[in-house]
Amino acid sequence: MPNNTMSAAMRIMRESSGLTQAQLARSMGVSRSTINRLEAGGRFPTPATLHRWMAACGSDTYGWAISRAENEAKAKKVARSG
Repeated sequence: MPNNTMSAAMRIMRESSGLTQAQLARSMGVSRSTINRLEAGGRFPTPATLHRWMAACGSDTYGWAISRAENEAKAKKVARSG
């Protein structure tokens, strides 16, 4: 999975959980800038980071978030080509 899809899925998961970046950062024990970099695709999450992210957001939202992120990426590609 490209990092942009992963980062979009992570952002969607956080937003769907109703958390701000600051709230998620506190829950995970990291800085808000770490959350920002992960969501921007500037840093790829380790398995441990992804696990903590999913736990903080509710792990059942991950599969849905990946599908939504992939659909958003496809829509952007179509919009750019059309």
